[in-house]
Amino acid sequence: MLARRRANSEGYVQRLGDIDGLQLIGDPPWGKSNMWLTTVRFDRARYPEAPARVSKSLASEGIESRHVWKPMHQQPVFSRAQSLITGVADSVFDEGLCLPSGSNMTDDDLDRVSRTIRSTLLS
Repeated sequence: MLARRRANSEGYVQRLGDIDGLQLIGDPPWGKSNMWLTTVRFDRARYPEAPARVSKSLASEGIESRHVWKPMHQQPVFSRAQSLITGVADSVFDEGLCLPSGSNMTDDDLDRVSRTIRSTLLS
């Protein structure tokens, strides 16, 4: 199952990695991710509102995606908690999107998702 999720992530890199202003999040420098979620970040200067636009385009094709998790300091339950804010979590939340990455995805599924993302950004 994990091997397929890693293959999905690599498949997105192969299909979308040439798009300037789009960053597929890979392994951290200290280890190897299980790639349970495949996450992409968009350069907002190049692609304003890209996470919402891409998510909407994917949804119109019957493809689920979602924004990355909301940072804890933005969640109402933690509004009074002490926070050490650098802006990184806010940037990732604003610029990021989780792509379909299930272990039952096929290469055709990856092609379909990637085509939709590519056409949304480059049209």
